[in-house]
Amino acid sequence: MVAVVTAAKNTTYPTKSGIKMWVDLDTPESDRTYASSRGRKWDLVMSDEFNVVNRSFRPGDDHMWTSVEKPDGVNGAMELYSHNMTSTQCDDDGTCYFYIKAVDELNVIQLQVRITRSIRHSSRKLGAHLEHAALVAKLVPGLHHGRTVEEVQTGKYYPTWPGIWMMGNLGRAIFSASTNRMWPFSYDKCEPDLFHPSNQRISACDGNPGYGLNPNQGRGAPEIDVFEGGASLISSSLQIGPETASTSRPRTTRKSAATSRGYQGLRYAANNLCKPVADQKQSYRTIAASLKAGIVNNTCSVDTCPASNDVNADLGLINDKGDDHWGINSNGTCYPLFNVYTGSYLCDPDNTFYKCAKPRNESSTPKSNAMSSFNYQMDAISSNWPVHLGAYTDYLVYQVEWVTGKNGYVRWMLEGSPLFEVPSTSISDVPQNVNKTNPQKIMLEELMYIIANVALSSSWGATPPNPGRACRANGTDPVVNKISDNYMYVGCDPKTHPTKQWIDAHIDEYEDNDNKWKEVTGKAFCKTHDDCSIGGIMGRTSVRTGKCVSQRCACLYKPWGGPRCTTAISGASTSGSTTYGPPLWASIAVTASVVVLSTLSIYMSTVRAAKRKKAVMRYSHFDEKLADESPSEPLVLSRDSSHAYTAL
Repeated sequence: MVAVVTAAKNTTYPTKSGIKMWVDLDTPESDRTYASSRGRKWDLVMSDEFNVVNRSFRPGDDHMWTSVEKPDGVNGAMELYSHNMTSTQCDDDGTCYFYIKAVDELNVIQLQVRITRSIRHSSRKLGAHLEHAALVAKLVPGLHHGRTVEEVQTGKYYPTWPGIWMMGNLGRAIFSASTNRMWPFSYDKCEPDLFHPSNQRISACDGNPGYGLNPNQGRGAPEIDVFEGGASLISSSLQIGPETASTSRPRTTRKSAATSRGYQGLRYAANNLCKPVADQKQSYRTIAASLKAGIVNNTCSVDTCPASNDVNADLGLINDKGDDHWGINSNGTCYPLFNVYTGSYLCDPDNTFYKCAKPRNESSTPKSNAMSSFNYQMDAISSNWPVHLGAYTDYLVYQVEWVTGKNGYVRWMLEGSPLFEVPSTSISDVPQNVNKTNPQKIMLEELMYIIANVALSSSWGATPPNPGRACRANGTDPVVNKISDNYMYVGCDPKTHPTKQWIDAHIDEYEDNDNKWKEVTGKAFCKTHDDCSIGGIMGRTSVRTGKCVSQRCACLYKPWGGPRCTTAISGASTSGSTTYGPPLWASIAVTASVVVLSTLSIYMSTVRAAKRKKAVMRYSHFDEKLADESPSEPLVLSRDSSHAYTAL
């Protein structure tokens, strides 16, 4: 769900109407700018209001989204994603949304389709780079009784695992061949003594990686989860790699044992939409004094630990103003908790390393040589925040702000209020021992695409919602993505992080027989022809690159593509797929040539028609003269004397 007019290579140009390439025309003007938590103005670059019913998300059918036909084979998943399980619809009150259905038939679960941004680099699917904010409003099925401010108390009505998340373009979710040794790296150092470069597919130790990649640049496919989970807890997290060294990973809440462990300075804040509970209220002075004195118990209480149970969390003022502190539950409402899940150990199936989930038994299982060898720990930086019943009975706005660099951060918000934040310093300045054996990662800066899915895992079980009665649908109203134009690059293949040639050369890892990549040109929603044609300086020409047909853009000439027919298309890439980036004059020349030839053809047709008319008139006068001179002898023209017909 990401994209914008790309100016870096001068290949995509403004529309004649002024609407941005990925912005929905139905998005109100008031939603086209956004003030970040740091006070910066960000401009809308992508939105989807889902106001057109019965959209198909099959490959090639939509300019924005692509559904998947594939079983999920990760995280103990039990679902099968299917194209026909998702579309868009509107309620009688005019509320429109995309929905995800669930069907359980004959022990084969056909549960929910994953609507995922294609990681292919056609003009219709673009990634965001450098700075990013997402606004998401979601309605999920739940209990329709009780006060909505009450905290959810039971999980038996919530068997599924919904999520909206982002992943680096170099890996396609559930296509494991593309994610092996790629997910979730955010590591750009060559330190063989700390981390063996063979475990990272695109390593900073490689001076000649090929495929258009930059030499000595570590790359990967990290992950940002806007939210996932269900029932009483929702998880917001980063997935990065490689690990924080085992000796630095938190093992206890005891302050004396945790002072230099784990990721430091994480920021937690309350979900104040919950009903306050008096005995859960905390005082900053009390908690600060407790931490200063040192925690001696292995369990936290309201008076000893921050509300998150993270004793290494930031306790500074929220947004550096007011009276509210990070980590302090001053209102006694729902509060995010430090997630005890800190990541997983990843291995190839032939690996015998003891930390692997299923080490291969060398005496009983021969090597399969199915893939390159790897074993490494990935880290999850995560918080679980309690949710109130209102999250299941009404629409809420879920937000993520993502800024890279040394002063960057990822902040999760609910209805504009912060819940969790990971500053860049928490990732880059990790605790070190004397030998400094902890790999130093960087704040996520890979191009990312957005995924919406609902999964089912064998790791838990529950009673379906409304057992024995009709299911309530799972819908998401407008999903809006906002990105600052001034301090970032938006696109799929920037010089700082080349991506396209790698994917082209490994396309078999990003598709299969049921999920072939299909290029889409046009198909953005439109109201006038000007929404589908180039504007700006080039818009002064008489050339029209697209038109609006049945409220969707249709490109008029092959040299022009993109969702609004404003992207100049060059020749074939190494994989034979279309690339973008010729000089404007080339596409204009081709288009203009077509226009000139069409005009010349029309002109010549007009000349021929005039000659025919003149001939008809001449022979008409000839007929009249003959009739006057020989009224009793009619003229008969044989085929052989039909030069008059020939003239016609």
